[in-house]
Amino acid sequence: MRAEGHAGGPRGEAARGAGARHADAGLWRLSRQLRPVGRQRRGCRGLGAAARRVPGAQPRGAGRAGAGAVSRPTPFLWRDRRVALAVAAVALAFLAGTFSFDAVPAALMEGMGASEFPRLVGFVILLLALVLALQPAPAEEEALPAINRCGWATFAACLAFLAVMALAGMLVAMFAFMVGVGWLWGERRPGVLLASAGGMVLCLWLLFVRVFGLTLPGGLLGDMLFN
Repeated sequence: MRAEGHAGGPRGEAARGAGARHADAGLWRLSRQLRPVGRQRRGCRGLGAAARRVPGAQPRGAGRAGAGAVSRPTPFLWRDRRVALAVAAVALAFLAGTFSFDAVPAALMEGMGASEFPRLVGFVILLLALVLALQPAPAEEEALPAINRCGWATFAACLAFLAVMALAGMLVAMFAFMVGVGWLWGERRPGVLLASAGGMVLCLWLLFVRVFGLTLPGGLLGDMLFN
């Protein structure tokens, strides 16, 4: 009887109140930890940030590809250097092919010729590949992370860009590509997507058409409408 009376008295009420306050404080801390996840933007960038902020969360595929992956001493031909040498070889083959182009008569040439601009692009790619190959190697070479869905979706967008360019031309394809990839990477504001894509297309047109004097691919629709 005394125990029951004591549990139902003021001390028992105080103990129950303290327990309820501790439970409320625990729920509040849990909600604070999970709240940033819900505020992340959708898309590749939001998914990556959410995975970093959730305690103990790992990217998708980390348990399969990342399990047991340890760093190892970096060889002389480490990953970036192998990629740079492969790109340099392709650039050299591309440059060699430009010297087999037929010469354009001077009377018909407008701006950069059919061989000068490809050579310029080839030299720039070769220079960047050499810069990458000469970078100092890190002390240890880490394993590459697994390719997530965002990476595959971006690759699919690049393939779609080639298809749209063949159909509707380079400028239309570039505009659609910039809008689609921007949305895929997390941007949801229509004004920002349209303005950035339009600015990029305008810069490309000014550079290639006005500065270099080149004709951009118009695609099948462009050939039907303007030829």
